[in-house]
Amino acid sequence: MLRYFQLKGRGEETEIHAIVSLLLAIYCMIFSNELIGGMGGLPIWSGILLSYYIMRLVAKSKSNICHTLPIGSRKEVDYILCGYILIFMVSWGIVKIMVVASRMIGWSNLNGMSPGEYIDSIYGSSLFERWAYFIAWIIVAAFAISLFPLVVIKTKRFFMLYLLIDSGIFYVVCKVIIVTCGSFLPQKNRRMHIKTLLDYMLVCHMPRRLVATGIIGLMGIGLALIVLLVRKISHVIYAPSKVNTSNKKLKKIKEYIELSQEEKKAHKIKKLKITVSVLFAIFCLGVGLVKIGKIIKYNIQDEEGVSYVKVAECLTNDKAFGPICYKNKIYVPIDETFNFDKNGGKPLGYLGYKGQNCQTQLYKLTIGNMLYKNMNDDPKYKYCLEMSGADYNSYKRVDKVEKEAFYKQDKVFVLWDEDWINETSYGADKTGYTIIEKGFVERLVERFGKIKYNPNDFKSYDTYFTIRSYQESKSVNGSEIVNGNWVGCILVKNNKFYFGNFKNQITGIELKELLDILGGNINQPLKTIKK
Repeated sequence: MLRYFQLKGRGEETEIHAIVSLLLAIYCMIFSNELIGGMGGLPIWSGILLSYYIMRLVAKSKSNICHTLPIGSRKEVDYILCGYILIFMVSWGIVKIMVVASRMIGWSNLNGMSPGEYIDSIYGSSLFERWAYFIAWIIVAAFAISLFPLVVIKTKRFFMLYLLIDSGIFYVVCKVIIVTCGSFLPQKNRRMHIKTLLDYMLVCHMPRRLVATGIIGLMGIGLALIVLLVRKISHVIYAPSKVNTSNKKLKKIKEYIELSQEEKKAHKIKKLKITVSVLFAIFCLGVGLVKIGKIIKYNIQDEEGVSYVKVAECLTNDKAFGPICYKNKIYVPIDETFNFDKNGGKPLGYLGYKGQNCQTQLYKLTIGNMLYKNMNDDPKYKYCLEMSGADYNSYKRVDKVEKEAFYKQDKVFVLWDEDWINETSYGADKTGYTIIEKGFVERLVERFGKIKYNPNDFKSYDTYFTIRSYQESKSVNGSEIVNGNWVGCILVKNNKFYFGNFKNQITGIELKELLDILGGNINQPLKTIKK
């Protein structure tokens, strides 16, 4: 193999080849980051760039080595494939180690952890807790190796066709894994910001070590089968083309050569007219089918009454804990699951996030968060609604929640920021919240009493906070965040703080306590506090 590469040498480098290598590497990086996640990024970019660039040059080399080293096209493909895999694995590994090391000694290691502690904090504390990362890496490697035929493909059209088909197959495989993992997740987990295949696998914890090991083993076998498949495809592509020497073919070639220049030109014009006519007919047929499809779609919608519009909207950017507005009434999230969508509930229309357009085809096909209400006469669900679709949440009218006052039985109180996020969608470290004392909450409630919420107040605030309560701290710090019980909310406008609405300005000792909680400067409002 080494002798082969020594004899083969390097092909002619061109600007186009360098640009194609760069574009392919960027495409693979984006595809991996958006769909698989975690094990892609800069490592896969460098791996694809180097392996494709170098091996494509080798495959395109014009040097004839047959007399020096007897070798067939199949053996050449095997050598090039081995070189491609080796370069990808080595370059991916080196860059991955460099990325992790640079983060560990840089800004992302704020706690000054040792290398072992830092690796454990990212990839889990034991080998079997890292099963999802192994699977994600195998999928990334399989995607990169499956693109090997691009090294030996000769035509641009076939190049693009293979790239699109291969990407589509991996997209479907990843979506199947995502749907499978998502089917095992409780509804509350689905509220977390999980997007990629790796996120879903890490949230869907593997229950047994044996199962994890078996899955990783099967994925390894699948990777080997992919190597054999692309090897076979590349053998077919790289093999010398067989010349069709049939008498009929030779006769046509001879007749065409004997034609005059004018006859050849007329022949080309005729073929061009036929091609244009066929393309125009296909275009007309496609337009007709689209029109018929739209008519059928609108008729079905009219008959079944499924042409929904947005009927409710989140009032804040806090999708998990913030309130929503339906028919000018405010509803807040509660920790219950009604399954109205499966138990005969009535779909009211779309529930959109703040400022979200729910009328696009993309929203209807991929998100479609419907708002349901109960159709039975059970008084328990009279003031309850439920969102079902890409996300799940249950809601109850805020005045009924205030009347129940379940928060009085709780011990842990949390002030959630509007833009709170998970540090990782699957980790236990969260940001955007502050633990507050129960006494502070009780003084607020005692001072302002029952709150009359006004949806218009949520259109002009500067900052928003939600106050919720929990029985125990693990409900906030655990791997799964629950909604808890609604206590109230704080609106900030023009550096003034309000409890529930803009009529309830927080002043005095409560303001001082609130600023201490938020870590703000209390010197500025001292005059207000003294008053």
